[in-house]
Amino acid sequence: MNKNLIRHKIAYEAAILIAQMGINDIQYAKNKAAKKFGVSDLHLLPANEEILQELKNYQALFSNDQEQEHSHDWQQQVLKIMRELNQFNPRLVDNGDQLDLFPNSSIDIYISADSLEEICIFLLDRNIPYNLKEKKIYVGKNRSQIVPYFDLFKEKYKIQLIFLTQEKHPLRPLNPVDNKPIQYMNIQQTEAQFNVAKE
Repeated sequence: MNKNLIRHKIAYEAAILIAQMGINDIQYAKNKAAKKFGVSDLHLLPANEEILQELKNYQALFSNDQEQEHSHDWQQQVLKIMRELNQFNPRLVDNGDQLDLFPNSSIDIYISADSLEEICIFLLDRNIPYNLKEKKIYVGKNRSQIVPYFDLFKEKYKIQLIFLTQEKHPLRPLNPVDNKPIQYMNIQQTEAQFNVAKE
């Protein structure tokens, strides 16, 4: 079978798994799709971007009013939480496509403060429940760092407030999909992206 055809088949099958089974781990979906076709050669596997493109094509064909409402809904939730966190310089990870394509994925917002306790007090004062956890972020080839984050649930959405101290603010983690520095937006950029006026 032609190598490009194999890559396309795996990418399409992975996209179907993500769309229909609610899988949020693109690597897992890729491996599962490859196993279905009996492919173990890593050189025959599609890039993550190819799978995302197939997923976008699929969603474009089968999108409906409910999905459009979902997109508008999470955008409103994003703006609400970012405005609440304004003093902590919130930066939304620019993964709007991911949130539309992976409905169960988290909304990731980077925040900065002088100390972790400052964020804890802020959330407690506003009766915002959270779980404090840690996660690994990649900051370079074979370089990772453990950082704390606040796991929130606002309405039906999972929000991760990823904490960086002020001196670590320039740190730019890598996007696990393409291994490039993540892109994120401040409140003004987010409002412009969502094409809404300030309140």
